[in-house]
Amino acid sequence: MTLNDLGNIGELLGGVAVVISLLYLAVQIRHNSQISRFDAHRSLSQDMAAVLGNISADPDLYRIWKIMTNHPEQATDEDRERFGMLLYQVFTTFSDAERFGRMDKDLQTRFQAYMERFLGFEAVRSWWSRQGEHYSKEFRAHVENSMKKFLAEK
Repeated sequence: MTLNDLGNIGELLGGVAVVISLLYLAVQIRHNSQISRFDAHRSLSQDMAAVLGNISADPDLYRIWKIMTNHPEQATDEDRERFGMLLYQVFTTFSDAERFGRMDKDLQTRFQAYMERFLGFEAVRSWWSRQGEHYSKEFRAHVENSMKKFLAEK
């Protein structure tokens, strides 16, 4: 075996090592992406669960929710203000999720259903008409389309 042959074998082994390293790196990147998606999914789910949990755990907030979604004309100014703060939290969660593209298809479907349910309430639509301008153009368009869809089906 000549020195040239040994050099060729070395190059071949080096090439194989590079290919193996690239395959390993691809597997690690894919795994990391899955973990990131899972963390984002969990974070968004926890954010939404916290909002709904707050409504169900706090009798006064639940009372405000029921008044604003069923009989908004009976609400006090304080009720309307607290309801607005709650909606700000909800729609900021929706907006952040959409803006950062953190939702997989299943979560996007679930959040869309939540949004449409919220938009089914006149008090929510009224709040959106006053506060929607504080959100990104893209998110506003998404909410407006969802609202149009809901109203057309009504």
